[in-house]
Amino acid sequence: MDIIGDVKRNITSLEKLKDALDQIDSDNVDLEMFKKYTIERSIADYNQKLEKMTYKKFPHRCELCQQWIEELEPEQKSIMICQTCRVNLPKTMTTNEIEPLWGLHVGKIKQDIDNHLLDDFIDAGLIWKSGRYWLIHELVMQKHYERKLGYKRGS
Repeated sequence: MDIIGDVKRNITSLEKLKDALDQIDSDNVDLEMFKKYTIERSIADYNQKLEKMTYKKFPHRCELCQQWIEELEPEQKSIMICQTCRVNLPKTMTTNEIEPLWGLHVGKIKQDIDNHLLDDFIDAGLIWKSGRYWLIHELVMQKHYERKLGYKRGS
């Protein structure tokens, strides 16, 4: 019992029926409606089922964000990271790295965290603690500190 084979046979038989009905030269509206809404819809449904059954992508979870990622030919990797995380990882730095880049006094970000000024960013996952270090995404600096400093980094 081959389910994929059965679906392919059904598609083939419906396409043959459609071709046979196309050979009939008729102005019959009911026949045209039958072809369009019954046969063509059935062929489309079977093709959709066949595509789902023979899907060539392999789902994996990103180790960082836990989102599902799909690759056409997965490499044998021990750690899978999605494209979004690959782009965002370099934009994440410790407070000691990012404060001098943005012209902040040493300890300013930690002080703001302690004063609950950055709680929205912590809840959004843009600031988190790893061991004894706070990690800050560049978006926090752009959204929170850029306004306060009155300039953009690099200006």
